[in-house]
Amino acid sequence: QYSTVSTQVRILSAGEPPSPPRLLSAVFSRDGSSITITFDSATDQTTGATAAENLCSRTFSFHGATRASCVWTSNAVVLATFAAFDGTVQYASPADPVSLLAGIVKAKCYSGQDCSNYGTSFAQTITSEAPADPVKPSVVISVPGSIAYCANVTVDASLSSGHGGRFWKVVKWTVTANVP
Repeated sequence: QYSTVSTQVRILSAGEPPSPPRLLSAVFSRDGSSITITFDSATDQTTGATAAENLCSRTFSFHGATRASCVWTSNAVVLATFAAFDGTVQYASPADPVSLLAGIVKAKCYSGQDCSNYGTSFAQTITSEAPADPVKPSVVISVPGSIAYCANVTVDASLSSGHGGRFWKVVKWTVTANVP
């Protein structure tokens, strides 16, 4: 089966500057430790940021951007990696907004071109996407092998993994007793 696909193409005159790049997608890594942010066209990769930590918060807005580290992986892709989870900062989750701040990114300037009239990006927001194949959580529960009658029971699930550096959305315990 075939489906019809159409694409709009705009041909610019020699002196006309290209449109500023637009956010195309923001997709989480399998383990939730990073987001790949993609633009629809090549960028100048300059944001006035002097360090990777500044690139995230000076260019984008999303939960945890101030503690994330961003690097350009190509002229149209930024990889935002979250700091180690310590519970003090809320990190973005799939379906959360990812915003590009206004006046930051320009279209790529190729050698031999006058790029002084290139416009900067406008503020724009997209919804982040879950990975196609996320890591499945691994739950590890530690409990004592036996306890005394009326004693407190400590259940420890701190060795569990796969939460992507975020708090668990739901923790549901079901306790059953084997009574002889």
